[in-house]
Amino acid sequence: MFAFTDGTLLRAESGAIFFPRGSEVEKRLLAACKPDDLCAVVARVDAKGHALQLLGARRVGSAILVGARIMRITGMVRGQKYGSNVSGDHGFVNFPGDEKAEESLYTVCEPNELCAIEVLVATDDVAIELLHAQRVNNGVPVGDRFVRLTGEFKEHKGGANLLAAFETLRFASEPDTFKLLRAACKPGALCTVEAIVGVDGSAVRLLGAQAWKPRAAGALAPALEPSFACREGLSPVERMVCADLRLAELDRQLAGVFARRLATATDPDAFKREQRLWLATVRDACGAPPCVAQAYRARLELLAQ
Repeated sequence: MFAFTDGTLLRAESGAIFFPRGSEVEKRLLAACKPDDLCAVVARVDAKGHALQLLGARRVGSAILVGARIMRITGMVRGQKYGSNVSGDHGFVNFPGDEKAEESLYTVCEPNELCAIEVLVATDDVAIELLHAQRVNNGVPVGDRFVRLTGEFKEHKGGANLLAAFETLRFASEPDTFKLLRAACKPGALCTVEAIVGVDGSAVRLLGAQAWKPRAAGALAPALEPSFACREGLSPVERMVCADLRLAELDRQLAGVFARRLATATDPDAFKREQRLWLATVRDACGAPPCVAQAYRARLELLAQ
């Protein structure tokens, strides 16, 4: 539910988000939901709970919508009686008719053509908001997909790899995709890319690339940040964790398990020393995101015993 103060305040059992009066985020919220509605939102907020960007909002009637997530797929656009679908080998999204998400889809893509999309969806794979769309031409197979990854850019004899936490994206040495990547990112550095990826994990088309930059404080909701502040001056591994939402989630999980184990430890100081030793000799010894992810998973498994 939300009410008015010097702006709009969305109140929920888990907290509150403030939307400044007259701001673009407040206008978008009020376009989707009315005062005294139940409304599900996905938003970027600062440390004080002030909305920076509204990613999605929907009236949900008598029950709060939970589990909204971002999907990235490449598939065929199909018009249906009550809306549209984008379906491919890696997923399926329904766009209800006459809603903003469907309108946004058709400003970029046409029926019966391939389209790479990034979309905020509800638990039933119904589109809440289209975040990105790219027409895919030249006979790219339906099985190909759109990805946005941050990882370490590593060159090798046959081309380059982008080593993200849970996926490796491969670039052959000759195609334009590699040349564009090489122009935007330095070998050995973290790089954020958007690309069409083939079923074999190789880049078919590079849509965008840039050297990774640390997020400003409060750029993401606290629930999405790791257990430490993402800022300038971090170690290489800490920068990897800040660059990847799934690594950040592993870091939060480990911090929670560590805190619970510390509360019942017979020798808390020794337990803290053990954790610092693991950070220095295991996690921080990693040179790429996949190693960091494995280090977190192994530590979580050990502490769960």
